Amino acid sequence: MKHITKEAWNGFFNRTAEPGDTVDQEIIHEMLNAQPPARVGDGYLQPGGVFARISDGKGRNRPTYMTFQKTQAGVWVYRGTCFLGETTHHPETGDPWNGN
Repeated sequence: MKHITKEAWNGFFNRTAEPGDTVDQEIIHEMLNAQPPARVGDGYLQPGGVFARISDGKGRNRPTYMTFQKTQAGVWVYRGTCFLGETTHHPETGDPWNGN
């Protein structure tokens, strides 16, 4: 696990961070203000923009979103690419920039 700062962010967040990495508040503000969020709540953020669409195992293709969650200690953690409203990472989403 590592801590991701704005300086460490190389443009593609999913290539910089892994699920479980902590994230600077500055990145959360940028994600929140870049476009309308898909879902936001107290200590929870899924920035707008679908990351990928994958099967949910029930015969439906569902969108996944980059997901951030604030811990009780007030630290933001990247949870990975998750279905809307969830915090479970789906690694099979691949990298849409590489066509996976």
